[in-house]
Amino acid sequence: MGAEDRGDGPRGLRVKIGRIEASFDEAAHPVADERRSTTETTLGREFLLWLWYRFETAGGVHEIEGFGKVSVALDSILELSSDAEPGRILLRGDAPTRRPEAAASLRSGRLPRCARLLVAHGPDTLEVTLDADRFDLCSVRVVADAAEPEGGERNFSLEERCGRLFDLSAIIDRLFERFLGERLGKSFDEKLLPEIRSWIFSREAPARRRAAGAS
Repeated sequence: MGAEDRGDGPRGLRVKIGRIEASFDEAAHPVADERRSTTETTLGREFLLWLWYRFETAGGVHEIEGFGKVSVALDSILELSSDAEPGRILLRGDAPTRRPEAAASLRSGRLPRCARLLVAHGPDTLEVTLDADRFDLCSVRVVADAAEPEGGERNFSLEERCGRLFDLSAIIDRLFERFLGERLGKSFDEKLLPEIRSWIFSREAPARRRAAGAS
């Protein structure tokens, strides 16, 4: 993924990934710091929201060209924030996306800014933390295979480690390319956006029931 300023007309952001290129006018996003436009920040957070939505509504399974079926789940870390609201919501532990605080944050307009992802491809499952504002992949770890002896560690050569990192980066890029295709598609406003809104508001009730049962 690449981003650059346009030299002509109003100052804006151009995002290009794969065969998709899109320009965004910063006039619609007047709050921006010197390093990163609000549009770019919002795109990263919307991407995490899209992964979250696909995880809860379709099991997080994506068909990726060159990789086949890839499963993406949100795991043990979830941070939500909003440029319009002070503070942030940081959730850690098992199933943070199912916590009532997560549902309430979505309803209040906060978007996921950072999340721990589980990316399963072939025999490997990798854990990675995605910082949506910077689009950084941090703390990558290969989850131990169930067939490994208890307490055993998987030893990879440098070449194997690099290969997995390259695959992970390519998978995230292609997922983002697919997200952009849907986000910029003609049916976004008519179909996908209403579906995501419906999902956000429908998940509040189950979250409240779980919280009541735990008390």
